[in-house]
Order: sequence, then C-alpha cells, then structure tokens
Amino acid sequence: MKEKFIQKLLSKNATMKYYFNKFVKRTFLFIMAVFFSMIGFTATYYVSNAGSDSNNGQSESSPWQTLSKVNAASLTAGDAVLFKCGNSWYGQLIPKSGSSSARITYGAYGTGNKPLIHASLTKMSASDWENQGSNIWRSASTHASEIGNVLFNNSICGVRKYSDGTLTTQGHYYYNTSTDYIKIYSTSNPATYYSDVKLLSAVILVSLNNKSNVNIKDLNLSYTSGYSVVGNTVTGLNLSNLTMIWIGGQTHAGEVRKGNAVEFWNNCQNAVVENCTVGEVFDAGLSNQGDDANQSNITYRKNVIYNCEYSYEYFLDGGTTANIIFENNTCVDAGLGWGHKQRKGPTGRHIRIAGTPPNTTNFVVRNNIFSDAIDVLNYTRDIEGLESKFTFNYNAYYQTLGSNLAQIKMVPYATFAAYKSATGWEANSINTNPLFVDAANHDYRLAANSPCIDAGDPSTAKDANGSRSDIGAIESGGSPASETSTPIVSAFTIPSSSASLTVPLSTFTATDNIGVTGYLVNETAAKPSLTNSRWTESAPTSYLALSTGTKTLYAWAKNAAGKVSASVTDGVTITIDGSRLTTGIEEDVNGSVKIDIFPNPCIDNVTVRFSEIPEAGSYIEIIDIAGRKVASREISNASENISLSDQSTGLYMVKTRIGSKEVITKLIINK
Repeated sequence: MKEKFIQKLLSKNATMKYYFNKFVKRTFLFIMAVFFSMIGFTATYYVSNAGSDSNNGQSESSPWQTLSKVNAASLTAGDAVLFKCGNSWYGQLIPKSGSSSARITYGAYGTGNKPLIHASLTKMSASDWENQGSNIWRSASTHASEIGNVLFNNSICGVRKYSDGTLTTQGHYYYNTSTDYIKIYSTSNPATYYSDVKLLSAVILVSLNNKSNVNIKDLNLSYTSGYSVVGNTVTGLNLSNLTMIWIGGQTHAGEVRKGNAVEFWNNCQNAVVENCTVGEVFDAGLSNQGDDANQSNITYRKNVIYNCEYSYEYFLDGGTTANIIFENNTCVDAGLGWGHKQRKGPTGRHIRIAGTPPNTTNFVVRNNIFSDAIDVLNYTRDIEGLESKFTFNYNAYYQTLGSNLAQIKMVPYATFAAYKSATGWEANSINTNPLFVDAANHDYRLAANSPCIDAGDPSTAKDANGSRSDIGAIESGGSPASETSTPIVSAFTIPSSSASLTVPLSTFTATDNIGVTGYLVNETAAKPSLTNSRWTESAPTSYLALSTGTKTLYAWAKNAAGKVSASVTDGVTITIDGSRLTTGIEEDVNGSVKIDIFPNPCIDNVTVRFSEIPEAGSYIEIIDIAGRKVASREISNASENISLSDQSTGLYMVKTRIGSKEVITKLIINK
C-alpha cells in the first residue's frame, strides 16, 4: 500500500514537472520574441540577375532574381533589399513600408556600376525591324506599354510624330496607340544605322503610393518615358545617391507629354532627396505637385541637375506648405535637354514655383548654383502676400542663354540688381560664372578659383574640410556627383583592311552617367593607366600602327572619377605597297629621292633633308603615339626644319608623302 502511494506521488510529480517545463519554455520563447522585436531583428535580401526566385535571398550566394519576387516579398521593419552592382532589371519596384524607428532600405551590393532599374527595350537585331518602304521601318513586335521616347546611340532622342505621313527625317518615330506598333524613319535598318536603339516605355520605375519610412539609395533609375520615382501620399522617405537620366516623354493628353525624375504628389511629409544626379528630363528634375494637400518638411540638397526643362518645380494650389528646403544644389542648362524642342510651349527654367497655397511658411532656397537657362533662372508667381514666407539667399546666378535673369509675380527682370531690388531677396547671393572644372563633360566640381568656394550661408553645416559651406552640390576638392559608374564604349568599328599604317576609325563612341573625359585606342588588352599619354579629350578618327600585319585594336574610355571602361575591339589587316616603316635615318622613297632625318633622337627641332626637291604637293607630318598630327608642312625646299619644342618626350612618327609614295620613320623626342 505504501509503495503504491509513493509511485502515485512520483507520477504526479513527473506530470507537474512536465507542465512546469512546458510553461517555462513557452514563456522563454515569448520573452525572446519580444526581445528580438524590440532590438530590431532584421534580414537582408540580395537580388542578382544570376539568382533564382526559389532561393531564400538571404545571402550573396543564394540571391533572388526578379523585381516580381522583391515586390511580393513579406518584409518587416528594418529589412534591406540589395541589388547587385552591374546588373539591370526592366520594370517597376514597389517598396514596402517600414516603421518610424526602423525603415526598410533598398540599395546595392558589390562593386561596379550602380544596379539599373529601367524601362528600355533594346532593338539591335535586324529582325527587330520590318521594311515598310520609303525609309519607314516598323517594329516586328507590338508594345502594349506606350513608347514615349526613343534613344539612339545612348545620346540622341528621336523626334516623336503623330501620324505615318509625318515621318520624313532620320530619327522621326511614331507610336501608334491603336496598333501598339512603332515606326521609325531611317535610310537603312535602324539596327545597322545606329550603334544602339532603345525604346523607352512609360513606366514609373519606383512607385511609392501610400508608403512610409523607406530608404532608396545607390541605384540607377534611368531610361523610362515615365518617371523615376513617384511618391503619392508618403512620409518618412530618403532618396540618396540615385542616378536618374533620360526620363519622360509619355503622353499626358493629346500631343502634350510629361515625365519628371522625382515627383511628390499630394500629401508628403518628412522627405529628403540628396546627392542625386538628374539629367535629360522632359519636365522637372525634382517636383512637388498636388491639389489640396499638405507638403511639409521636405529637403532637397546636394543634387546635380542638368538639361531638364525645370530643375525644380513647386505647384500646389491649396492645403499647407511648410519647411521646404532647397539647398546646395547645382542646376545647369535648364531647357537644353532633349525635350525642350519637342514640347508644347517650351520655356527652360531652373526654379519654377507656379503655385503655392496661402498657408505657406518657411520656403527656403539657399546655397544653390543656377547656371544658364533658356528662359529665366528663377520663375516664381502667385505668391502675393507670401513674399516674407520665402527666403532666397546665398545663391549663385549666371545667365548667358536668356535675355532675363528672373521673372517674379509675372514681372521679368533682365539684371540681377533689378531682381534683388524688386524682391528684397538674395542679399548675400552672387551673380557670376561659378567656374566649373569641365561643364562640357558634366563635371560640375568647382574650379580652384571658383567664387562659390566658402560663399554659402555661414549658418548652415560646414563642408567636410571644416570650412564654410560652398555654394553648389559638390564641395571644392570633391568627386564628381554620383560618378560611381564606369564609362561604356558603345560603338567601335574600323575597316577590315588598310593600305596605310594610319587606320581610319569608322566609329568610336562612348557614354557615361556624367561625362566621358578621355578616349584611347591601342593594341593591348591590358587596361591603360589614367596617365597614359595616348588619352585624348575627343574620340580620335584614326590610329597610327607601328607595323603592318593583322592587328586587334582596343578602344577605351575614361571618366572624371578616374574609372576606365572595358575595351571594345575590332580587327584590321594592314598591307602597304610601295611604302616602308623604317627606323634608320637615311631612307629611299622611290629610288630617285632620298631623305635624311636628323637628329634622331632630337630635343626641340628635327630636320628632314632631301636629295632633291620633291614634286609639288609633297608634305611632311609629325604624328604622336595617340595618332594626333602635331606638326605638318608642305615640302618646298630640299631641307625642312620643324620645331617640336611644344612636344613632350616620347615616340613619334615622321610621315613623308611624295607623290603616291610615303615613308614613315620613327622619331624619338628625348628632353
């Protein structure tokens, strides 16, 4: 009896222990779940063209593949989605919302060009186009999404027409909204006439409707006839280090077109757009628009904006406008973009404030460069009674394109002094050339003698070197804006054969997010150094080979950030009849005329002497290793002395042409 009682008691204790352990385990798991949620236990997902949507996406070795997978993913506050550098995706990114304490981030991983999200269809196969006769070519397939722009050679936009009969000039195109076909006027198949053909669809690349607490950074959101980013009723948004080029052109109504890079529509609060590069936009680079809405606490800073119809546009008729800050931006060449000549009522303005509600406070425009606009640099209207709510100060204005500098409340002002006097704004602003390093190649860094250095508002944040803020987006001594990409040689072709050591280059083009600063052709697959003497500012049209035979030529490009492209190659066989490449001093041209070149090596001068005066029309050329002609002279004497004092040490070629014969001699300059 006693033994049974003890067994029963032990059994009861075991049951109690089981339930007690179960309770402790559940309590522990609950506490840990709460703990991890409090400390922000988050995940990072990777996306690569080489991935698979069946992967878990949580490592670089197991990435997702498509935008569809990203858009459908269940993300939690604090998560990050990273796209692989050097990869590209066609379509639309639809971010998820984070929380005020843990935003969701969309960015990049790896090295190389920024990940590209785009809406361009490349059509470079001859079968992509069908000959309709009379130089009209129709796309072989239909395109349900409107083709609002066509980009040729990554640098020239087609001219949109609205009926078949109006296609009369190379590059004209017509998108038929009834049939979804596109037609192009071209004297030959577009795929062979151009080195690149992109059809830009009307897609919003990043759609942020009713989203909150999102970071989007380090991406290239380019090549769409729609918009790069649209935020419709958003809060808590940061856009940083984005590239947005070749934007807009889709139909708004009839033949009126539209398209902005960044647009905040209706309610928008607590947003920052910074360190972005925006260019070649049909409408506005950056824009606030809406009806009766609240837009507040929005900052645009350190952005480079060029070749847009409007650099910055604000158009809000009702509601509330508060704390709009536009500062330290560089705005260049408003109205010089592709869309200006293709729009109804073109203007070209950097600032376009076309509507502000009566309830407007603290609208600040400071520390910006506004350089050249087809119309005016500052267009501000409909602000009667609100003048004191706006602050324009510490800006740099420079106008050489338009007859007026500003137009305020519909009154134009031709001079900076008249504009300042009438508005009371710009007390500490300047009216002078900002002096960029290389504006022609979109390198908008400040030259060492720029008047914008240390000329910004002293109450704003200091530059990285601890000095007073510069005016403009790029601090003096900084790198070109958003220049993290590598240039691309888009086309390089040469003849298959040449009867001369001087090989003509049929095509040599290159592109870059900001601008190509150097071109080079050589005969080696090794990437050239940035200091190689063969770099030229413009694409060369010929290449001087050192010998005959079958050659592979390599074409390269570089940008202002010191990045060199991958090479593009083409081959040529050089066969010279009756000419010789020599290294000696005395040469026999054709058996009757001998030439003597001395001294070799030389320092500042070289003499070319002939056994007799050559026939009329004969000439001498000195060519450097990059194929550039640095000196030339028609031969009129038995001895010609050529000054080379401006040339640096290196290998050169002396090409002497007498009648139909030529001789090329190596010459060394050694200083």
